[in-house]
Amino acid sequence: MIISTKVRMEISGLHHIVILAVITSCDMSATCPSGCFCDEGQEDHLMRVTCEGKDSIPQMKNVQSINMSANSLSVIHGKSVEKTSTLKLLDLSFNNINMIEIDALGSDVVPNLLMLNLSHNHLTSVPKNMTSSLQYVRLSSNDIEIVHLSDLSHLINVIHVYLEHNKLREIIPVGQEDENSGDCLEKLEILSFRNNFIEKIDKTIWKCVNGVTYLSFANNRIQTLKQDAFKGLRGLRYLDLTGNRIKTIHPKTFKHLWDLKFLSLSGNYIEDIPDELPMTEWFDISYNRITEVPEKKKASLYPQEVFLFGQNPLNCGCEMLWLKELFDTREYQLKFLDVEADKFIPTCSTPNHLHGDTWDVLANEAFGCNEPLSGAANEDEDDNLLWRLKDISVRVTEIGDTYLKVEWDSVNIGVPTKEKHVIVFNIHKFGRKKHRTSVSVHPQVGRYVLKALSPATGYIICVTVVSEKLHEPRIAYSSDNCLEIVTRETTVTEVFWMWEMLLNPTFYLSVITLSVLVLYFNVW
Repeated sequence: MIISTKVRMEISGLHHIVILAVITSCDMSATCPSGCFCDEGQEDHLMRVTCEGKDSIPQMKNVQSINMSANSLSVIHGKSVEKTSTLKLLDLSFNNINMIEIDALGSDVVPNLLMLNLSHNHLTSVPKNMTSSLQYVRLSSNDIEIVHLSDLSHLINVIHVYLEHNKLREIIPVGQEDENSGDCLEKLEILSFRNNFIEKIDKTIWKCVNGVTYLSFANNRIQTLKQDAFKGLRGLRYLDLTGNRIKTIHPKTFKHLWDLKFLSLSGNYIEDIPDELPMTEWFDISYNRITEVPEKKKASLYPQEVFLFGQNPLNCGCEMLWLKELFDTREYQLKFLDVEADKFIPTCSTPNHLHGDTWDVLANEAFGCNEPLSGAANEDEDDNLLWRLKDISVRVTEIGDTYLKVEWDSVNIGVPTKEKHVIVFNIHKFGRKKHRTSVSVHPQVGRYVLKALSPATGYIICVTVVSEKLHEPRIAYSSDNCLEIVTRETTVTEVFWMWEMLLNPTFYLSVITLSVLVLYFNVW
């Protein structure tokens, strides 16, 4: 599974910030606590403090950060941390903490705490009344079995919450009876439940966390995804469901996730491609139980800019040839992707004579299809270069190295209502959905040339028809009618090289030099 660079940097950065030796700021009279190592700074007297072999937190004034990782702490009571408004980071990871008293880490004690690391302890529940100033909370690798989101809903500034590697079986949403039901985690971006025992996802979970952009349920025990499993998470960009037991997916489970860029369903029990998928930049359905993909699934699979389909028990019969041909057009992507070849390249399981053969070396004839009628062949070829819209069909007439010619029949769209429309082309390179450009053209023109493209490059081109009354018709975007088209490589002819040579002053200098040398040797 590949994760986007931004998300990887955020997670890695937080991890290292929390586990590194910690900087503490003390006044002139501050001394290094017994059993701790401190490196004094200069003007503002910053100190790097690392404590070992402690069963309690040393009392320190004016501290910015405290690192008590890998000690012998077991209980955090009300007076464990001295009241201070300067503390920003508290690392209590890798201890034996099994209890934290209510308000021990509350706003009255540490009103400006930003980062709290309680990972690798023995907590059985989320600490109550943690200070609302927290932005990063790590509760991974504990013994938590049930999470009451009401224990987190007051953390109105929190950005990242990690509950990975626990014993979670149930997530209880915020209810009307909760005192803090009016609060919501509006700033929460990353929420991770990786490596737990969760069996179902309930839509009510997202009542107060609907702004999440990164969500992971990887390596749990989820079996079914209902229609409203992710209802309300319209801004979700990264969804990881790797390594569950998913077999049943409602056709509209992912339909409303318009901003989704990464979707991993790898390592489940899925037997068919989900319906009505949004157009993602990365779709991973490798290591499942898919044997055949009917061509009617093309509308769901084709818009995906990268799809990983390897390690499924595929039956390489004639009905799968369309997918093999689609794979052939995208095989070039493997050169640019950081992904295992086994996940990218499909392998035949049946029939027996093709067992173990990979699609990158398998000829189309091996799929056993009879020669198609010429008309059917042309129709399939046209479909790969044709956008079929409700009122108009747009076709590609020529693919160049830096341009694309398209045509359509000149029609009067919207004549009954006398409303004028425009055709909008949305274009972006594969994997570059953010850098989308748009062009709007009047239908009466009948043809257009999309220019300034890069040679030998895959493009996703989506076409839609919108009303001219829109303030900015170019911003109209729909992923319903999209094709992937690879531009041709630039070919350089001998005439081109000759012309370039004649225009190059170096050519004439070389000719003069050679003539002088020839004359010199002839004289001698």
